[in-house]
Amino acid sequence: LDALLDISRLDVAGVAPTLINVPVSKLFGKLMADFSHNAELKGLSLRCRPGRYRVRSDPVLLERLLGNLLANAIRYT
Repeated sequence: LDALLDISRLDVAGVAPTLINVPVSKLFGKLMADFSHNAELKGLSLRCRPGRYRVRSDPVLLERLLGNLLANAIRYT
């Protein structure tokens, strides 16, 4: 429910992203730490191979987006 409220606030407030170069390995490491346990509880294996890539994005918004995708994938698998 909190995630939906955050998304609706983004739509209403017209949040402007702060674009920076985000190391994919750091982002994926945080997502793995946040979601690995939930995946294991459902008998799923969560793996990633981030490499040395960087992506130009807003780190907070990107983490939220990927976190929502992972949460839904784990919940509905």
